[in-house]
Amino acid sequence: MISTLNTFLLVMLLLEMAHGNTAISNPYKFVWSGEGQASGLVRFFQDVNDDGTPDLFLGAKSLLGTGGGTFHIFKVEGNGRYQYLGSIEMNPSAFEVLSTKGNRLRDLKSYWHLSANEGVLSTFSFDGTAYKISSRNKIKSEDFMKKISPLSIKSEESGKRLNWAP
Repeated sequence: MISTLNTFLLVMLLLEMAHGNTAISNPYKFVWSGEGQASGLVRFFQDVNDDGTPDLFLGAKSLLGTGGGTFHIFKVEGNGRYQYLGSIEMNPSAFEVLSTKGNRLRDLKSYWHLSANEGVLSTFSFDGTAYKISSRNKIKSEDFMKKISPLSIKSEESGKRLNWAP
């Protein structure tokens, strides 16, 4: 039987293969699932390339559970265009931008809650095309604060309308 985590990882791999290092004119429509079908979007900004411009992390609210969900990462190019950098599974309250870098972009660490007793701690590195998992370990839920220094991220949620769309 395929586990939920394995199914999720397969979906993530297919998304990365399909989109890779792609220029996007509207990341909100890129993430939005089926015009009005999603219950909204969740976004936050973090600078992953040290250019002083915070980059966009965007997820469909209907796909986020209590343990986290998929966030797509977009480099803000400043000319009304975005570069798709890949997607990672994460919880914004258990997420860290690391000082180490892979191909000019900072590595990312996240904790994904699996159950009351365990979760997955993942590190993602940019391989020149997209963020990929560089390490993944199951850990006890009680130990996750010893393994990660979460950022204080203020995420924002949209309603049914794309009220952030450029």
